Amino acid sequence: NSYNAASHSILKDISPSILDAKTNFIENGEVNIEQLMSLNPQVYFEIANQEKTINKLEETGITTVALDTNTTSLNPLDTLNRWLTLTGEITGTTDRPNEIIKEGEENQKMINETLAEVDEKEKPRVMVLQYHSNGEISVAGTGMHGNRWLDATGGIDVAAKDIEGIKAVNMEQIYKWNPDIIYITNFTETQPDDLYNNTFSSQDWSQVKAVQDKKVYKMPLGIYRWYPPSGDAPLMLKWMAQHNYPDRFDYDMGEEIKDYYSRFYNYKLNDEQVKQILNPPSEAAKY
Repeated sequence: NSYNAASHSILKDISPSILDAKTNFIENGEVNIEQLMSLNPQVYFEIANQEKTINKLEETGITTVALDTNTTSLNPLDTLNRWLTLTGEITGTTDRPNEIIKEGEENQKMINETLAEVDEKEKPRVMVLQYHSNGEISVAGTGMHGNRWLDATGGIDVAAKDIEGIKAVNMEQIYKWNPDIIYITNFTETQPDDLYNNTFSSQDWSQVKAVQDKKVYKMPLGIYRWYPPSGDAPLMLKWMAQHNYPDRFDYDMGEEIKDYYSRFYNYKLNDEQVKQILNPPSEAAKY
């Protein structure tokens, strides 16, 4: 899944060798130790709760780093900041992680100051569409990245009181919420036009305010998907804040992306590449 995202993202242009990455050491969600050892890795990163895999890897002598993905913090940058600090120590690169962490903190401060006087009644009511197809409508609520992004950018999560984690819902529930804005994650192939044009025969989105007002947005795909923590997280803050409050944030998001990539990835983007980041294809979400 991550390889598929990379092959349809700017990452393949910045680092073409990513397309040579081997993924056959993962079979049915489990690590094939023999296949992994054939790659002769210097270090292997695993999710901390995969204790069975970690124990197997320790027996082989492969240096394994268990990454903690759990957080109770509402700060959407919390996980990324921890990972940046850790990987910076591992690679011996400490300046760049610190710079990205500082960038994220400064962006959050700017957003907080800009929205300081916004009344609760002025805040947009927002829904995050996590997975979607003709037979599934799954929405993200509390404990998910979408909830954290919304909290950080002044949006009210309509699912927060009803859903913890990810839950399948029906159209009646969505009519009840009637969100002002809908964000579609990068983990589903659905595009805004699919909702605008009522592409899904079993669902009528025309009654939803966000659809009527043409405020359905696909989350960008840059160095990685912008929904979970990624190197582009400071940009995600600015992107979502601007969509939530277009009258309060008047920067040019395309120029913001170009500047960020130049400073932190030493890569000069052209206009077409920026357009691709902001409008990721459905193919990037396929498993």
